[in-house]
Amino acid sequence: MVSSVYRKTKKEIQWLCIFDQTATDDIEFGRVAGTEIISDFNSEYGINEMFEKIDLDEKPRVLKNIIYSKPE
Repeated sequence: MVSSVYRKTKKEIQWLCIFDQTATDDIEFGRVAGTEIISDFNSEYGINEMFEKIDLDEKPRVLKNIIYSKPE
């Protein structure tokens, strides 16, 4: 699950990717996607990349802006 929040006051993109405990390459793909997103903004903006791993039976926390969710 991927969520993004744009905060104009901080000029920051908060990029959160939540994976299950077995994720490996997916984390790198999340970083690449974050780089692609921040490249659409000028140099005044930054990105805060966050990656979390949860157990398969655990529900992810509620997110405001979900960009992508892969049902499993």
